Amino acid sequence: VKNLRESTKIDHWIPTPEELARFASEAEKTYSGPVLAAWIWTMAYTGMRPSEALFLEWQDIDFDAGRILIKPKPGNPLKTGKARYVEIHSELKPKLLAWREAWEQTFEQRARRHPDEPEQPHRWVFYNPHGQKRRAISFLRCFQQARKNSGLPKMTPYSLRHFFISYCVMNGIASLTIARWVGHNSSKMIEQVYGHLTPDYRAEQMMRFRIYKDDGRKQERAEAGEGRWVAGAMG
Repeated sequence: VKNLRESTKIDHWIPTPEELARFASEAEKTYSGPVLAAWIWTMAYTGMRPSEALFLEWQDIDFDAGRILIKPKPGNPLKTGKARYVEIHSELKPKLLAWREAWEQTFEQRARRHPDEPEQPHRWVFYNPHGQKRRAISFLRCFQQARKNSGLPKMTPYSLRHFFISYCVMNGIASLTIARWVGHNSSKMIEQVYGHLTPDYRAEQMMRFRIYKDDGRKQERAEAGEGRWVAGAMG
């Protein structure tokens, strides 16, 4: 039987939670600051595609129901063309609420400076720091700056999506549920491509691997039996 060709492809790099926090902290220090940091956390806790997060509006976020609606919009028809919901993680909710408060304060201040403008010219969650009246298109320069300052040269916007999916897998969440959250038609892509598992996780799983069941108990019984034999011989 011929040997099958082995794939030499290495899993995509994903940050650890500590690296993600460091990256977000450095992002806050850039010109885009709070806008970019809020976008990073939203991406990491929802697994959205970068464009999906940039087209998010406040009316898409239902804090009472605890979910975010991702739907086709002009300029962003979605890859599958289908709307979906993603539940809001308990750690993401306070970050989004804090960002909404900062967002509202920003436009209240802008309204005082520009009384001829609508008080809220739009409802985009992530606006352009260089032109607050516009939706953010990308955070390229500030993203690169945060990547450099955090010492994470492999970080990309899609690393945040991979982070979400991989940690879902490592936490035992059903592949079909993950697929629904991230906008895949089936769980096949999750199982074959996106299940990037961290080295620490794989090492931990290896520690759980056993060839002989009850190996520890057998050893304990063996040692106990040896002790009884020695005691009997001494008696």
